[in-house]
Amino acid sequence: MTTATLAFIAVALTYVASRTSYSFIRFFAGAFWWALGVWLLNSPLVAGSSPINDIMVVLCFFGGFAVMFWMGWRTDTVNGREIGRFNIRLPSFLGGSSEEEEQVANNARNWRNRRANYEDRLRGAIRGRR
Repeated sequence: MTTATLAFIAVALTYVASRTSYSFIRFFAGAFWWALGVWLLNSPLVAGSSPINDIMVVLCFFGGFAVMFWMGWRTDTVNGREIGRFNIRLPSFLGGSSEEEEQVANNARNWRNRRANYEDRLRGAIRGRR
C-alpha cells in the first residue's frame, strides 16, 4: 500500500461519512487518517527533516481525531430550527447517565425556567408593571 492509496481511502471514507448517518464509518475514516499519519512517520514525503512531513503528520492525526469526534455530533430539529449538539455519553458504570435521564433533567430545567418567568411576570403585574 502506498501513501496515495491510504490518502485516497481516507478521503473517500471521509466523504462517505459526511453523507451518511452511520457512525462506524466515521470511526473507520478517522482510523484511516491515523493510519496515513503513521505511514507518513515511517516513510516521509520529503527526504530529510522537512516541515512538510511534520505538517502532514499533524494534519493526519488531528484530522482523524476530528472525524472520530464527529461521531458524537447530532443535529436535531426543534420547533422548525436545527440545533446541533455533542452527544457522547459516559457509560453508566463510569457515572454517566442514559438519554432518558438527560431528557427528564432537561424537561425539569425547562419547567423551572418557565415557572420562574411566570412568577416574574406575576410579581410585575401585582406591582403595577406590565
